[in-house]
Amino acid sequence: MERTRTRLRLTLITALAVALITTLGFAGGDTVKWKVRVQPSGGGTVEWETSSPQRDGVVTGSKVVSFDRGADLDVWFVAKPGYELVSVDKGGQEMVYFLDIFDHFTFGPVEGSHDLTATFKPVMPSGVFELVAPTGDMDVPRMCDLTGSYTGTSPTKHARRYAFDAAMDETGKVTVMGNVAGIEPKGGGEIAGAIGKVKTVGGTPTLDAKGKFAGTRDGIAASGSASVAGPAELQGPARNTAEGSLTYKAKAGGVPFRDKNVPVRTTVTPATAANVRTAWSIRLTMVEHASKKGRKPYLTAAVTLRLPNGDRLEFAEKKVRY
Repeated sequence: MERTRTRLRLTLITALAVALITTLGFAGGDTVKWKVRVQPSGGGTVEWETSSPQRDGVVTGSKVVSFDRGADLDVWFVAKPGYELVSVDKGGQEMVYFLDIFDHFTFGPVEGSHDLTATFKPVMPSGVFELVAPTGDMDVPRMCDLTGSYTGTSPTKHARRYAFDAAMDETGKVTVMGNVAGIEPKGGGEIAGAIGKVKTVGGTPTLDAKGKFAGTRDGIAASGSASVAGPAELQGPARNTAEGSLTYKAKAGGVPFRDKNVPVRTTVTPATAANVRTAWSIRLTMVEHASKKGRKPYLTAAVTLRLPNGDRLEFAEKKVRY
């Protein structure tokens, strides 16, 4: 009789304990576990959020996410720059086609454990891309070409008319040929020769010109040397103002005269302004190629650089890493 009572008490205690554990949600059967994986590990992340208990997190490699049976599991699949999401496998079932526009899906109410694998792959940026250098952006290299015909009046005391043809090569070297009213080189003919070079100083194309002269000025023997330095690009809102500084040392009719770092500023004609070209662009051609023997595809790139003077520099196609 006493044994029967003891068994009965044990049965009741066990039943109460099971009921209590179940009510509090501690029973092993009330917790589900999902193994979430990202491949490759650097291709993206899986952001998750559970409704019971309310928790969230981010998976970058592999993680087991535990939550209550019957709860909802929200997941967002986020590709890193240069990658795209290609597959979401839940226990052998492809789910990528059921994602919303935010690459999100709600699983629930969840009743069992599963494996969830998100697969990303690199995006091959194949195509033709035209990249035009923006104006006014100090972070972008600036180029300038001065080839053209220049006519006008010198910004000097005697205001002499001039007419010059200028040519600038790919190294920035500037050569001129022309004449200035009242100025004649020794032996006659036109004033000609290399006068200097355009260099980049502080991110700005800068003209550094120097020259020597021997001949006549208004029929009087004259000689001397001079240098001009300043931005090769035209200045001002209308882009029609040339600025710089002039240093010279000369002699005319036996009378010497000199000056140093004299500010020079002059407005040029529209025809002259059109000679100063600064626009340049890059044409980038990228092609994806299939590899032999089942290897990963590879990428090649070719570049065409169009200079301000219209010349094109071709960089041959070569294999690149992305």
